[in-house]
Amino acid sequence: MVAPAPRPPEQASPQARYFVGLRPAPAVRARLHRLALSLAARHGGRPVAAARIHLTLAFLGQTPRALEPALLALLRTQPAAGPLRLERLGSFGPRLLWAGPLEIPAWLAALSAGLRSGLDALGADYDRKPLRPHVTLLRSAHQGPDGGDTLRPFDFGPSQLMLVESITDRPGGHYRWISP
Repeated sequence: MVAPAPRPPEQASPQARYFVGLRPAPAVRARLHRLALSLAARHGGRPVAAARIHLTLAFLGQTPRALEPALLALLRTQPAAGPLRLERLGSFGPRLLWAGPLEIPAWLAALSAGLRSGLDALGADYDRKPLRPHVTLLRSAHQGPDGGDTLRPFDFGPSQLMLVESITDRPGGHYRWISP
């Protein structure tokens, strides 16, 4: 007896795990991945794969798939991303290392506020923590950045606003990048 083929993820569940983020160009992702590898050599841990590098603007978590078209329509109403300079390394605890700006640019604060307002209008649930723009580079590090870690400032852009489905059907998971 032949087992039936597994259903595609889009039909597997009426819910999906989403976030909205900025995805930089491939060359920027490659540069950030090289930085992540360098940090991993000093601090241990798991560098984020180049294909997964992004800056999260809103984490929605488990959300009805039926809301996906409205989320994409919302993203189409948002202004284009502006320049973002990554100038410092930081950590959330000692285990998650990131790169980020020294200050939040006005365009990014406005984009975040507009996005949150739109999510509220849709009745979407999302993590309401204040925006702390960062690009995660390393997970499960043995220690946070120290004086030996430096970041030569560089531009994160150009970047594209995307809806992202986080799929956890295999070790490490993967992302489905959905362009508005």
